[in-house]
Amino acid sequence: MVEAKSIYTVYIRVIDGTETYIPSIAKLIKEDTYEIVKIESFDIQNDNTSIWEYFPGDEVGCISKSFSDNAEKSLVATRLLNSSFPGRKIYQLVFDIIQNSGYINPCEYGTEIKIIGQTDFEYGKPYPALQKWLKENLKE
Repeated sequence: MVEAKSIYTVYIRVIDGTETYIPSIAKLIKEDTYEIVKIESFDIQNDNTSIWEYFPGDEVGCISKSFSDNAEKSLVATRLLNSSFPGRKIYQLVFDIIQNSGYINPCEYGTEIKIIGQTDFEYGKPYPALQKWLKENLKE
């Protein structure tokens, strides 16, 4: 059953040199499904070193998780269900490459692979895993 409260804190994964979880403001869509409404420190236009797993406008599936023993459980986004964020799949590709040390299924990302190889696409470029992947997979 869906609770009466409509605004929640949902933690999302961010890679910024280390993997961490950042709180976001989300609204309940239906049981275990939330829409990310706002992330306070989200700035992909000026910060290409923080690699976000989820974005404002994403509908995500969540689980309850404790971050330490005996801690209160928090809602954590674990899967992308839908998104209204422009170019969302490109950013998912960058996250997957960095998170998985370059191991991705290229069949899932047709044109997105070409886009991240363009010189004017800067998101995630400082990460060695992405640099290595681009060098190995975008040979002309």
